[in-house]
Amino acid sequence: MPSFCLNSDSIMLFILYCGILHYTMEQSTIKLSKKIKNDLRKQMNHPGETYETVIARLLKITQEDDVLSKAVIKNIEEGIADIKAGRVHTSEQVKKKLGLK
Repeated sequence: MPSFCLNSDSIMLFILYCGILHYTMEQSTIKLSKKIKNDLRKQMNHPGETYETVIARLLKITQEDDVLSKAVIKNIEEGIADIKAGRVHTSEQVKKKLGLK
């Protein structure tokens, strides 16, 4: 079993660390429905994970998903150019060409 020694310096560092955490963390109260709270609880990776950590992780995932790749942006721009140039077909034209109507 690993051992460690607590001396006055390590205790002071720990107190300082806790003090910094206390002053850098802002406490807020938000209202959540029971469903949302349960959904957040289901997203926890372990029983001790905080709601803040879960929310931060979910926000990071959604922010990463919102970034469009260069290929997607290029395809969108090509589609807009096709529309402007009149290279479009109505749904009816496509259905007729495919023999669906």
